[in-house]
Amino acid sequence: MKLVDSEVTLNFEQYPIVIEEVIKFSVEHNAHFVLQKGWVEGTNMFMGKTNLAIGKSVTLNNAINHQIELFLGACSEPRMRWKLVLDLTDFRTGQEHQVSVFFQTNYN
Repeated sequence: MKLVDSEVTLNFEQYPIVIEEVIKFSVEHNAHFVLQKGWVEGTNMFMGKTNLAIGKSVTLNNAINHQIELFLGACSEPRMRWKLVLDLTDFRTGQEHQVSVFFQTNYN
């Protein structure tokens, strides 16, 4: 995902993404940004917002890597579409930014 003059990268440990299991992934971004919070919300069915559990963060080579966990519950829709949102702040300027990515889960 693009963020001003840099990128935000998400790496899921498992793909395809499954529901009703802990989903682990990492978010990496330039070190001058601070990850404030994040959440996931359904786009084809309202299920509220599920906050991301932001765990361990490591800084290396001017980048920060966050380990994140998430749990998505099942619903009556077999193909659920989701929007993952990250709120970041550029600590150099104080400017707030929001980036998002869309993904889908399937179950039978």
